[in-house]
Amino acid sequence: MRLFSRNITNFHAIIRHTPVRVIIHGHRLDDKTNDGGKMGKLIHLPDSVEDLLSLAEKKFGKRECTILAADGSQVEELRALRENDH
Repeated sequence: MRLFSRNITNFHAIIRHTPVRVIIHGHRLDDKTNDGGKMGKLIHLPDSVEDLLSLAEKKFGKRECTILAADGSQVEELRALRENDH
């Protein structure tokens, strides 16, 4: 049983350190007029909200203050995002 517990701990450590890729957009997904239909940008999710906002500013040339999921809900913690989220 102890071996199983150690394997689970190792698995969680690997998952925690595996980069999560997300797609960012310079507009709300339901707002099709802001970027002329351009596709989003695939990025590795940074470690903090501030880093994500700074990266988005570099990619899109404008500073945003909120992070929204594809369904329109506001993201407050980056840990809530999963691989391939928009």
